[in-house]
Amino acid sequence: MRVNLVQAICTAGSSNGVRYIQKEYDTEIKPCVGDFITGDSLWTDPYEYKVNYVEIDLGENYCRVVLDDFIVSRADQISEVQDLAMHYHGWKKGGALFG
Repeated sequence: MRVNLVQAICTAGSSNGVRYIQKEYDTEIKPCVGDFITGDSLWTDPYEYKVNYVEIDLGENYCRVVLDDFIVSRADQISEVQDLAMHYHGWKKGGALFG
């Protein structure tokens, strides 16, 4: 099954300037809400992110997984983290949360 992880990059408590990243994996593991996903090279502290939403399309053999936000301390870091995720860790820009 193709699993598409989606994560927002933002500051705590603010929706201003939010950017989204996504990364796709082929796996037989089907995440559930409440699970924690670890092991991506982008995540250093915390090393794991909680699954908040899962949408499975059996016809397409596809699963979208929305993770806890990637929190940065300053708004000017949002685009920096998105660029870092894309250039060095294999993430892509975008990823609508729902729908």
